[in-house]
Amino acid sequence: MKSAASGVYRWLLNSAVPTFSDKGDFSGYVGTCVDITHRREAEEQSKFQARALSQVSDAVVALDNEWRISYWNAAAERLYGYLTATCSKPFT
Repeated sequence: MKSAASGVYRWLLNSAVPTFSDKGDFSGYVGTCVDITHRREAEEQSKFQARALSQVSDAVVALDNEWRISYWNAAAERLYGYLTATCSKPFT
């Protein structure tokens, strides 16, 4: 959706349900629109970073706050001999 005020496109998550009168006649919709632009931008940034890191020829290993491997690229797989799927235990 393009904002009329700013001229900037925004991502919206829409949800609606039909409403009916006591007699069962359709009377309209009740719904919401939530601006998810920041979430979409963060998802795109994350995808871009993952693609970029997958192309790096050096081993890249990222750890979370509990010292678990949260990212392990193909070069790390070749260097250390473990597949990404097997690398979920804490790093010590």
